[in-house]
Amino acid sequence: HAGNQKADGLHGVLIVREPIEDNKIASFYDFDLPQHLILATDWMHEFSDNYLPGIAKRSALTEAMLINGRGRFMNENLEYSNTPIPVFYVQSGKKFRFRLINSATNVCPYQFQIESHNFTVIATELSYVEPFVANTLNYLSGERYDIVIDAILPIRDYWIRIRETYPCWKKIEVFAILRYQEDSVKKYQPNIEFTNQTVPKWEEEYAKGIVRFFLKYLFLT
Repeated sequence: HAGNQKADGLHGVLIVREPIEDNKIASFYDFDLPQHLILATDWMHEFSDNYLPGIAKRSALTEAMLINGRGRFMNENLEYSNTPIPVFYVQSGKKFRFRLINSATNVCPYQFQIESHNFTVIATELSYVEPFVANTLNYLSGERYDIVIDAILPIRDYWIRIRETYPCWKKIEVFAILRYQEDSVKKYQPNIEFTNQTVPKWEEEYAKGIVRFFLKYLFLT
């Protein structure tokens, strides 16, 4: 992308997979599926050229967040618009590799969590790391993480939640659904779905734990 094109939605994802014989952590998961990609972005209600380049204005901050191009806008009454929510399918009893990408245009870290779930971090950027378990991941714009989700909980829907954190001051977050099913998902083709589930309120937080990387060293606080 060039200039402010990313801020206006012109961006995408290219995944390059190594040969299976070179994958040192293939034993950590059962499936690595194209549809298990979570691209998180911010969204303004005006074109970025109205604000950038130039002096940052409060009105230019994020109005909503998107996962894979879809999300819900929360108005001043804390009511969400009724738009499709992304659904990620997993087979009960299997382990799945998910790829997380922060494609935000602002400086606010994103906080990633899955309702009632821990996950195993296996890679960041272009490098594998010593796998470790976490329940929260904070990541900045441009950062990429690979995680493994072990579908061992009861079969139902679970909320995937990404929210902006400090220094951003608005209460903005976006949701997707992690949907368990009994049969194989190898041939599953994702589609757009609505849900009548009520998303958690902002104050209904999940368990927190902050994950940070610095060079080759891991700090967990």
